[in-house]
Amino acid sequence: AALTVNGSAFMAEIVRAGIQAVGRDQWEAARSLGMGYGQIMRHVVLPPAVRVMIPPGVGLLIGLIKDSSIVSVLSYVELTRAGQVLMEKTFLSFQVFGIVAALYFLLCYPLSRLALYSEQRLRLGG
Repeated sequence: AALTVNGSAFMAEIVRAGIQAVGRDQWEAARSLGMGYGQIMRHVVLPPAVRVMIPPGVGLLIGLIKDSSIVSVLSYVELTRAGQVLMEKTFLSFQVFGIVAALYFLLCYPLSRLALYSEQRLRLGG
Protein backbone atom coordinates (compact mmCIF):
# COMPACT_ATOMS: atom_id res chain seq x y z
CA ALA A 1 0.00 0.00 0.00
CA ALA A 2 2.84 2.39 0.79
CA LEU A 3 4.38 1.94 -2.64
CA THR A 4 1.00 2.62 -4.26
CA VAL A 5 0.40 5.78 -2.23
CA ASN A 6 3.90 7.03 -2.95
CA GLY A 7 3.63 6.25 -6.66
CA SER A 8 0.20 7.84 -6.97
CA ALA A 9 1.48 11.05 -5.36
CA PHE A 10 4.29 11.25 -7.91
CA MET A 11 1.89 10.42 -10.76
CA ALA A 12 -0.46 13.17 -9.59
CA GLU A 13 2.41 15.64 -9.78
CA ILE A 14 3.29 14.43 -13.28
CA VAL A 15 -0.31 14.94 -14.42
CA ARG A 16 -0.50 18.35 -12.73
CA ALA A 17 2.72 19.46 -14.39
CA GLY A 18 1.50 18.24 -17.78
CA ILE A 19 -1.75 20.17 -17.48
CA GLN A 20 0.02 23.29 -16.24
CA ALA A 21 2.41 23.08 -19.20
CA VAL A 22 -0.48 24.11 -21.45
CA GLY A 23 -0.53 27.88 -21.71
CA ARG A 24 -3.26 29.98 -20.13
CA ASP A 25 -3.93 31.56 -23.53
CA GLN A 26 -5.04 28.19 -24.93
CA TRP A 27 -7.54 27.78 -22.08
CA GLU A 28 -8.89 31.28 -22.66
CA ALA A 29 -9.12 30.78 -26.42
CA ALA A 30 -11.12 27.59 -25.92
CA ARG A 31 -13.44 29.32 -23.45
CA SER A 32 -13.98 32.17 -25.92
CA LEU A 33 -15.11 29.58 -28.47
CA GLY A 34 -17.78 28.45 -26.02
CA MET A 35 -16.23 25.12 -25.07
CA GLY A 36 -17.12 23.53 -21.75
CA TYR A 37 -14.56 22.20 -19.28
CA GLY A 38 -14.73 18.63 -20.63
CA GLN A 39 -14.29 19.79 -24.23
CA ILE A 40 -11.38 22.03 -23.26
CA MET A 41 -9.65 19.18 -21.46
CA ARG A 42 -10.26 16.64 -24.24
CA HIS A 43 -9.55 18.78 -27.30
CA VAL A 44 -7.19 21.52 -26.11
CA VAL A 45 -5.36 20.61 -22.92
CA LEU A 46 -4.78 16.85 -22.88
CA PRO A 47 -3.19 16.35 -26.33
CA PRO A 48 -0.14 18.54 -25.58
CA ALA A 49 -0.19 17.61 -21.88
CA VAL A 50 0.15 13.90 -22.68
CA ARG A 51 3.32 14.67 -24.64
CA VAL A 52 4.78 16.18 -21.49
CA MET A 53 3.49 13.39 -19.20
CA ILE A 54 4.68 10.30 -21.11
CA PRO A 55 8.44 10.34 -20.36
CA PRO A 56 8.22 10.90 -16.59
CA GLY A 57 5.13 8.69 -16.32
CA VAL A 58 6.83 5.71 -17.91
CA GLY A 59 9.98 6.40 -15.89
CA LEU A 60 7.89 6.33 -12.73
CA LEU A 61 6.20 3.08 -13.78
CA ILE A 62 9.55 1.39 -14.45
CA GLY A 63 10.85 2.71 -11.12
CA LEU A 64 7.83 1.28 -9.31
CA ILE A 65 8.43 -2.13 -10.88
CA LYS A 66 12.03 -2.04 -9.73
CA ASP A 67 11.15 -0.64 -6.29
CA SER A 68 8.72 -3.47 -5.66
CA SER A 69 11.73 -5.63 -4.79
CA ILE A 70 12.41 -3.33 -1.82
CA VAL A 71 8.88 -3.93 -0.52
CA SER A 72 9.64 -7.64 -0.21
CA VAL A 73 11.37 -6.81 3.08
CA LEU A 74 7.88 -6.13 4.50
CA SER A 75 6.75 -9.74 3.86
CA TYR A 76 5.26 -8.98 0.43
CA VAL A 77 6.59 -11.74 -1.82
CA GLU A 78 7.45 -10.45 -5.24
CA LEU A 79 9.77 -11.55 -8.01
CA THR A 80 13.12 -10.98 -6.29
CA ARG A 81 11.98 -12.54 -3.02
CA ALA A 82 10.47 -15.52 -4.85
CA GLY A 83 13.82 -15.98 -6.60
CA GLN A 84 15.62 -15.82 -3.28
CA VAL A 85 13.32 -18.46 -1.76
CA LEU A 86 13.79 -20.70 -4.81
CA MET A 87 17.56 -20.23 -4.68
CA GLU A 88 17.61 -21.25 -1.00
CA LYS A 89 15.80 -24.48 -1.88
CA THR A 90 17.73 -25.39 -5.04
CA PHE A 91 21.14 -23.71 -4.47
CA LEU A 92 21.14 -22.67 -8.14
CA SER A 93 21.72 -18.98 -7.50
CA PHE A 94 23.13 -18.04 -10.91
CA GLN A 95 20.35 -19.73 -12.84
CA VAL A 96 17.55 -18.49 -10.57
CA PHE A 97 18.68 -14.87 -10.51
CA GLY A 98 19.47 -15.00 -14.22
CA ILE A 99 15.82 -15.90 -14.80
CA VAL A 100 14.68 -13.21 -12.35
CA ALA A 101 16.80 -10.61 -14.17
CA ALA A 102 15.38 -11.76 -17.50
CA LEU A 103 11.83 -11.42 -16.15
CA TYR A 104 12.52 -7.89 -14.90
CA PHE A 105 13.97 -7.10 -18.32
CA LEU A 106 10.86 -8.52 -20.00
CA LEU A 107 8.73 -6.25 -17.80
CA CYS A 108 10.71 -3.02 -18.16
CA TYR A 109 12.15 -3.11 -21.69
CA PRO A 110 8.79 -3.18 -23.53
CA LEU A 111 7.61 -0.28 -21.38
CA SER A 112 10.65 1.79 -22.27
CA ARG A 113 10.28 0.93 -25.97
CA LEU A 114 6.58 1.82 -25.83
CA ALA A 115 7.48 5.15 -24.24
CA LEU A 116 10.07 5.84 -26.94
CA TYR A 117 7.60 4.93 -29.68
CA SER A 118 4.91 7.13 -28.12
CA GLU A 119 7.29 10.07 -27.76
CA GLN A 120 8.40 9.78 -31.39
CA ARG A 121 4.85 9.43 -32.66
CA LEU A 122 3.60 12.39 -30.64
CA ARG A 123 6.60 14.50 -31.64
CA LEU A 124 5.78 13.90 -35.30
CA GLY A 125 2.17 14.89 -34.69
CA GLY A 126 0.78 11.58 -35.83
